[in-house]
Amino acid sequence: MQVFIFGELRLIEFQRIQEKFWNYVFYKFCFLFGVLGLENLNELILWISWFYILVLPVLFCQLTKDRFELVSYEFHWVKKKLQWLIP
Repeated sequence: MQVFIFGELRLIEFQRIQEKFWNYVFYKFCFLFGVLGLENLNELILWISWFYILVLPVLFCQLTKDRFELVSYEFHWVKKKLQWLIP
């Protein structure tokens, strides 16, 4: 789905998504075992599946943010260049 919507990822986008994913996994791991103290396997599977469902929008949001920053930066750069060329 990611390739269909966003196409090929740039290296910086891939690194940011990877960093965001591992940060998310670390905090949810701490939450599950530190805060909730889960010992039941069924509850653990339920919480992991719920967090998996939630991580997809989080990662897509980060990717959308990166793409928006890229487009807005390129637009700003082109606008400045055109203003310099046209007095």
